Amino acid sequence: MQKLIAAVEDLLEQADFHYQALSGGDISSVYVIQTGHRSYLLKTNIQAKAKAILEAEQKGLTILAQSKTISIPKFYHLGQVGQLAFLL
Repeated sequence: MQKLIAAVEDLLEQADFHYQALSGGDISSVYVIQTGHRSYLLKTNIQAKAKAILEAEQKGLTILAQSKTISIPKFYHLGQVGQLAFLL
């Protein structure tokens, strides 16, 4: 988890944030990250095809956002730290 936190700090260019795990989901873990200015959703997955799974989800979220039918969080970054893939 330390390497993931360091990667998120680099991406957000901010070391001062709080995160909290959200409940639900069987495949991935989800956290809300609070900075002084914004909130982010961080989804992590460590399965063998984790990055492909999150990449497909990111593409689906982009398509839904383009439809402008429901509010979709803005995609920020898809990355991987060791075996752990993440979507921010």
